[in-house]
Amino acid sequence: MPNPKEKYVTNPESDPAGQRVEFYNQEGEKLVGVWHRPQGQPGRPVIVFSHGFRGNKEGVNGQAVALADKLCQDGYPVLRFDYHGIGESEGNFKDVTLTKCCQDLSSALDLVSELVLGNQVIVAGHSFGGVVAVTLAARDPRITGMILVSTPKDQEQSFAYVFGEEAAAKLNQGLTVTLRDFQGEYQLSPAVVADMKAYDLLADIARIPPRPILFIYGDQDNMARTCQAPALVAAAGQPKELVVIEEGNHFLMGQVPKVHQAITAWLAHHFNRR
Repeated sequence: MPNPKEKYVTNPESDPAGQRVEFYNQEGEKLVGVWHRPQGQPGRPVIVFSHGFRGNKEGVNGQAVALADKLCQDGYPVLRFDYHGIGESEGNFKDVTLTKCCQDLSSALDLVSELVLGNQVIVAGHSFGGVVAVTLAARDPRITGMILVSTPKDQEQSFAYVFGEEAAAKLNQGLTVTLRDFQGEYQLSPAVVADMKAYDLLADIARIPPRPILFIYGDQDNMARTCQAPALVAAAGQPKELVVIEEGNHFLMGQVPKVHQAITAWLAHHFNRR
């Protein structure tokens, strides 16, 4: 367990793209992130990246790194980190639940409050990371805006889409399932589905206003469309904005410039006015 007085640790050997940081969740597991701190532009909002299910702080093909670098060059501090059980962070991915990911994200907000004082905080969530962002923002006023990328409305439906109907049915029956992806074999506990049923994403997103929300989807994102993403956009109040990226899939592969342009325009409109 960490020293309770030690909120975070910075590694003297910085990541090439930023400064490596280590902090802890409520269960004492070490979470690892990278802090991108810009030169100048004090007071601009901090952007915290919330990666997707089985994602990581680098993003597919390093897209999260590239986007964080661009935003940092624009003067925005950015924190990207690995949720528990993923990447460099401690913990067992089998224990993943929406509740525990919300606790991890809350710990990341604690870290940000130590790194910079008084800045507004925006959470940028991809897919399941967007679900985490909405769920926490409905309960935590420290989040002053959200960027939701490829975020589904129905997470259970998205599990069935990604893992297959058989695995989803086993989880609903209270069984642990073993799955395999590009990172290797892993297990999921039925707690991930049972915990999800305790939340109502449509009700939660309706509680966000007047904090602004930017939705970004690819026009070729079959998963988000299948999992009722339009219903999530419709349930959000104003101010909200929807940007559809042409030729964009669920991971918006090769679309970092367009995503960056959409985000900076939205930030300028809602957060940079003097």
